[in-house]
Amino acid sequence: MSAQSEDDLSCPVCQDIFKNPVVLSCSHSFCKDCLQSWWREKPLQEWSESLCSLHSEKLKLFCLDHQQPVCLVCLHSKAHSNHRFCPIDEAAQERKKELQESLSPLQEKLKLFEQVKGNYDQTAEHIKVQAQHTERQIKEQFKKLHQFLEEEEAVSYTHLSLFETHTTLQHHKVLLNRKNKNPKKSKRKSHLCRSGAAFVVCPNPGSLVISVDSKSI
Repeated sequence: MSAQSEDDLSCPVCQDIFKNPVVLSCSHSFCKDCLQSWWREKPLQEWSESLCSLHSEKLKLFCLDHQQPVCLVCLHSKAHSNHRFCPIDEAAQERKKELQESLSPLQEKLKLFEQVKGNYDQTAEHIKVQAQHTERQIKEQFKKLHQFLEEEEAVSYTHLSLFETHTTLQHHKVLLNRKNKNPKKSKRKSHLCRSGAAFVVCPNPGSLVISVDSKSI
């Protein structure tokens, strides 16, 4: 970066790159903090009490063309030939007025920014709280759903077990009833199976069951 460019971007107070630059009506720029600091700490009479660095005389005038305080000797020097001057106190009052006018909209913007930032922070916090609340609700609902499914699964297994037990009991009951209704037939059939006998049923009505010993066939 060239020296000229650095000068254009540097604050004449802190000699550093501009931070939040403020442009006055005279087209001079300063850092906002430097301007506020100067405004708070520097009395208006400082220029009139300071001495000229060239002539060691009190600074009584302000050169409007060079925008700097000068002494009475500077008034007649070639460096300020045909320049416009005004009393330094008058220039200080004018500069203070310009600073107030320049800072007023900045203060309003800062106030608005802080208000917007406050609203944003409040909204962000509200969204964060709502998100956390929603997350807790979702977790609770999933927990309840999981518990419900586990309970339903347990009930289903219980019903299935009861159904199987009931079916088995019914089956045994039917078999027992059949056995109780035909005790002789069941006993005879069991006897025939043990003796190895064979029987033939005649196809004609009224035919008799003829028992034949398997050993005689």
